Amino acid sequence: MEQVITFDFIVKLIRQYWKVLLSLMILGGTIVTVVTLWVIQPEYQANVQILVNRKHSSAGADLTGQQADVQMITTYKELITKPVVLKPARQTLMAETDIRRSLESLKQTVSVTSTANSQVFSIVVRDKNAKASAMIANQIAATFKDQVQHIIRVNNVTIVAPAETPDQPVAPKKSSIS
Repeated sequence: MEQVITFDFIVKLIRQYWKVLLSLMILGGTIVTVVTLWVIQPEYQANVQILVNRKHSSAGADLTGQQADVQMITTYKELITKPVVLKPARQTLMAETDIRRSLESLKQTVSVTSTANSQVFSIVVRDKNAKASAMIANQIAATFKDQVQHIIRVNNVTIVAPAETPDQPVAPKKSSIS
């Protein structure tokens, strides 16, 4: 036996069970609001901006060198998210601060972003603690500055803008709920 669902049948169901549907929507909205506002821990994001370039001797070499520096950002991204930078940064953080993170959790909190055709890139750290996010970002940048000199022989690494402790969390987005 085949049953055909028509628009009239759906309207009849909604009219019959409108109180149940409304109460389930209100209950669902309340649960989502409670979880977002009070259960999920906020995450803070800190950014460090870094400029890496090599010294060039002539104007022609400057342009070619800048293009090469922009292309090297992919290599820098790889170095920053690997143990060659994260392990010494983790050791320094544990020795000098009360920040204790595993190598894997550090790797998950760190990302590197860059703008097209720019020699400046950012190390972005997301953490549950606002102060820790800035301290981790700054330490990774300092460790990268030390390590890249030994690995690639680049001597002109500048931390353009060190990370500052963020005031507001970046997740969860509470402004759309309130």
